[in-house]
Amino acid sequence: YHNYLINSKEYGVEGIKELIERVRDLIEELKKNYSKETILLVTHGGWINALLYYFEKIPEDGKLKSIPLRNGEFIKYSL
Repeated sequence: YHNYLINSKEYGVEGIKELIERVRDLIEELKKNYSKETILLVTHGGWINALLYYFEKIPEDGKLKSIPLRNGEFIKYSL
């Protein structure tokens, strides 16, 4: 699992917290500018997991389990 609460800046890398913040910013921009549109996002597992945690919420203990997905798997959310 990834720990959302770890300060990744200590290690000089983008952590899961920063990734989820980037995903949140993108989703907020899409909601603002394309609220009446259908949007398809195609991405890799890290972004997909961050999207899932955006929609499903982060556990209070900060422990994010990697969500196994199959290649080409389709997940639908409404903004």
